[in-house]
Amino acid sequence: MKRTISIPVGCGSLFAALHFLVVGVPFIVNHGGGEGLLYIILVDLPLFLISRLLAPYLLDNSVAFSFWTFVVGGTLMYGCLGYALGILGARMTSRIRGSAT
Repeated sequence: MKRTISIPVGCGSLFAALHFLVVGVPFIVNHGGGEGLLYIILVDLPLFLISRLLAPYLLDNSVAFSFWTFVVGGTLMYGCLGYALGILGARMTSRIRGSAT
């Protein structure tokens, strides 16, 4: 069985779990406000910029919109990023192993 499937899934899961621990837990504990929101915006800057373009009034007034944008959307974003990096890492290691033999 190839390990190329488990490496991307493992990387994606790790990135998503780290994002949830670093961003999701403080957001939930602070009820979506406070000083932690600036930190969350810095970590999830692409989502912040997209949400400002698409719905600027929702981000200011809705904790639920911020939760879905930063906690859920950010976790998915970092999970996908980890998955993509895992695919690249798996391909690189398979090419290195293939050229060494």
